Amino acid sequence: MLFHPFALTMGWTAVGLGFVGTAAQLRRVRLYGTQGLSLATWTLFVMLGVFWVAYGFVAHSWQIILGSGLA
Repeated sequence: MLFHPFALTMGWTAVGLGFVGTAAQLRRVRLYGTQGLSLATWTLFVMLGVFWVAYGFVAHSWQIILGSGLA
């Protein structure tokens, strides 16, 4: 049972770090525009997020839903 609180803490930490990383990218786009960004990479990133959010709903995991939905 000791693993469960640790896993939750790590999951929420990953959600926070993912949000910070994505926010930094969005800030860069606002300041400098989209030149130099890969459309294919961002398309795959969005698709990955959609699938993870769907999985989060199936697994009833707020960490997965918020982590993938915010990132």
